[in-house]
Parts: sequence; C-alpha cells; structure tokens
Amino acid sequence: MNENIELGQQMWKGLLLPFQQMAVDHGIATTAEKAQLWAGFLAGASGAMCADIGPDNTQAVLDQIKKSCAEVMRNELRVVKP
Repeated sequence: MNENIELGQQMWKGLLLPFQQMAVDHGIATTAEKAQLWAGFLAGASGAMCADIGPDNTQAVLDQIKKSCAEVMRNELRVVKP
C-alpha cells in the first residue's frame, strides 16, 4: 500500500474517537443525523483539499472514494442473509 495512503488511514484512526464523541455530545444518533455530520466533515475536508491540491485532483480523489463505496455496496448485496 502507498505510504501516504497508510499515513492518511492512521490520521483517521486518530480522528475517529473525537468524531464519534462529537456526535454523542451533540445528540447526533440517527442515521440521517450522522449522514449530515459526515456531509459537513467531508465538505470541509474537500474544500481544504481543493485549496491544497486543486479541484481536479480533489475530484479524482472523491471519484476513487465513490468507486470504493460502490464496491462495498456490491459486496454487501451479494451476501445472502437468512
């Protein structure tokens, strides 16, 4: 795995608990509310990413994330549940 991607994953692990605690502290509990929290987080991160690496490179990153999410969903749909 690319060293920079691995470092990014480590950064997220450091943010995960504070992110979850922020949700709890603000009474964010439903899936819809959590989706809104994620949307705000990703919008802020995407804006910062645009300023740092440019909009084209940011779009390329977001496209890869979208592709990864689609793969996860396809794998979930293949799981046979009782």
